[in-house]
Amino acid sequence: MLFTRQQLRCIKDDKYERIPLTEDLAQKCNPIQLVANILNNAAWLVTNKASDIQEIEKAAQLGLGLKKPLFETAKEYGISNIVKELEGLASKHGKFYEPDPLLVSMK
Repeated sequence: MLFTRQQLRCIKDDKYERIPLTEDLAQKCNPIQLVANILNNAAWLVTNKASDIQEIEKAAQLGLGLKKPLFETAKEYGISNIVKELEGLASKHGKFYEPDPLLVSMK
């Protein structure tokens, strides 16, 4: 399930708020898709030398509240599965979702 930007954010007084996520809607979410999108953006930052994996892991832990390192979670789901998910999203929604070369090299 791919969410629109409007579904992902609610704007109130120019501040972001959590969306009301019902259990039914949560059941429709694809965890590999969520991890794939986050990881692809993280990989882009590393590839473009804007950050490194250690900085990204710390930011993900502090900013997203992740309990487990992002790249470790990705390995548990399987980098190949993540790349395949991104390739599917790219074919359906465009170039933005193409897997970063770093991810492709890790599979």
